[in-house]
Amino acid sequence: MNNNVSVKKEVKSYIQKIVGTIYGPSLVVGIVERDGGEYIHLKENGEEDYFVSLEQWPELLA
Repeated sequence: MNNNVSVKKEVKSYIQKIVGTIYGPSLVVGIVERDGGEYIHLKENGEEDYFVSLEQWPELLA
């Protein structure tokens, strides 16, 4: 049985939720899926950040 589907569902459940990061409270805005089904995880820092810092963009809580 492939556990990839349950992992994907669990990771997607974080979208639109607030998580703690090194930058403070942040809103999760996306995930990245790796081809080959090896793993699926939240996007990491870089041009395609997976979260938005609520300290920098507090209006997202409005």
